[in-house]
Amino acid sequence: MNAASRTRGGTTLLVASLLLLVATLVEGPLIGASALDPALFTVFLVAFSLSLVGYLVAGLLLAAGTSHAAARVGLILFGVLWLVAQGLFLFGAYFTPSDALLLTSTVLSVVQLLGGLVAAIVIGARGLILGVGRWSLLVGILVSAVTGGIASSAPSAVLLTVMHSISAIGLALVGVTYLVSRSGNGTAARAR
Repeated sequence: MNAASRTRGGTTLLVASLLLLVATLVEGPLIGASALDPALFTVFLVAFSLSLVGYLVAGLLLAAGTSHAAARVGLILFGVLWLVAQGLFLFGAYFTPSDALLLTSTVLSVVQLLGGLVAAIVIGARGLILGVGRWSLLVGILVSAVTGGIASSAPSAVLLTVMHSISAIGLALVGVTYLVSRSGNGTAARAR
């Protein structure tokens, strides 16, 4: 992966994840509220929307910097489907309440995670990123999958907020590791 794409993609992933963390923390009091606080909802909506665009851009920047087709497709799927799935969630949860939108969002989220998983495995196995960032995307994707699974059956707004916060922090850490890692040429020996 070329250094410019890794650095730009890592920075964008970090910023998008921090925006998602802000949105998640602000959304906590909105969950289950009988009436939405307009100021809180506006902050949530802006931070959440910016994070969606950020994840799309991060996926595209990282994909543009890799020469491996499977990693490129996985990163594009991760970014594009993050935007689409979470956008459908936003509309299905807040604007046009719809179980069908929420179900579609969930299915797309699973495919998005699978795309990210493929990219993460290729990046690590082929040495497209070296150092601490080599396997960080894999860890970040797995943390997101586990916390997302727990959050989907969370009995309380507090647990839901904690799980989504952990996921956002995990992806922010992936961004940080991409900033401090080196780019590989894809021919590095497998990690032992």
